[in-house]
Amino acid sequence: MQVTQIASCRSYESWLSYDLIFEWEDILAQHLAIPIVNIDLPKRTGILSRFRYHRYGRKLSSLLQKPPLKIFYNSFSHLQRSPNQYSLIFDLAVNYHPSRADRHDIIPVIVDFWKNTSLDDFYTYYRNCKVVLISSLEAYSYLLKVGCPLPVAHYPLSLPDYYRFSDTTLYQKQYDIILAGRTNDVLLGYVELYSAKYPQVEILSRITLEEEFYYTSNVQGLIGKVHTRTEYIALLQASRIALYSTPGMDDGVARSGGFNPVTPRYLEMLSAQCLLLGRYPDNEETAFYEVASVCPHINSYEEFEQTINEYLQLATAPLATYQAILEKHYTSCRASQLQAILDRY
Repeated sequence: MQVTQIASCRSYESWLSYDLIFEWEDILAQHLAIPIVNIDLPKRTGILSRFRYHRYGRKLSSLLQKPPLKIFYNSFSHLQRSPNQYSLIFDLAVNYHPSRADRHDIIPVIVDFWKNTSLDDFYTYYRNCKVVLISSLEAYSYLLKVGCPLPVAHYPLSLPDYYRFSDTTLYQKQYDIILAGRTNDVLLGYVELYSAKYPQVEILSRITLEEEFYYTSNVQGLIGKVHTRTEYIALLQASRIALYSTPGMDDGVARSGGFNPVTPRYLEMLSAQCLLLGRYPDNEETAFYEVASVCPHINSYEEFEQTINEYLQLATAPLATYQAILEKHYTSCRASQLQAILDRY
């Protein structure tokens, strides 16, 4: 079985989470020497029909138009259908896509598979796929345990090679602590206590203004808009300490159903040379990414305060350890891993 192209939604999907996916696509296409083909929204159709192809529209379609209802809406007509030739496509979550009814030549990569995902829907939506790639090792093991009838394989998330740092790379740190993206409530509570006690320590946190992301400092006030991958990575690189938590910890249980996949943010923080501390479970997923070796798990405010104060005295992070971990998880590594998976089918 061979992937002959990557089907990308970059022609119409502008949500920030997809920027990372597009970087994965670019690197995989380069290393596999295959083209990226844009999935085009259907033309000469009404607004409601077009809406179904957007991420929110697909969620609605998954509720209102479930198989075995035949939907002969096919925006993939330009994709090859030859035997043993397949199109790789990243699905941010398990969602019904009207253009994929009865398709067999798509190899999907499920980026977020939560424990509260409907298994019946998952089995139905991907019933014709030769293999379904699951990014989370925890979710993959869960599917095997419940007797998933679909052929599934573990295909872990990665860090785009663009962010590899060399032995001579040393980022200049301007800020003390950064709370990047969605923040764990327990860690946030510790930060508030710490900031009250040590107001001179500069802490950055994300806020939303007029539906756009900005970062603010407890010392300087508003830093500015951070709405691109370049701006986000630059801010990480300028921060000495970063807090990390897996999605299902503490207040995140409702969102993930209890699954705790290690997200690309962990790898991004390592590549930005941030010192880490956070909250995560001890499971096969965190062991796979060696989280415990570089990110102490924090159970109390006292432990949080002590770790932060120790970090502030360090000149740099353990960069050799970071490099050793990252070398296993660059997107270029996933190209050969993908081919190894396909060779089994």
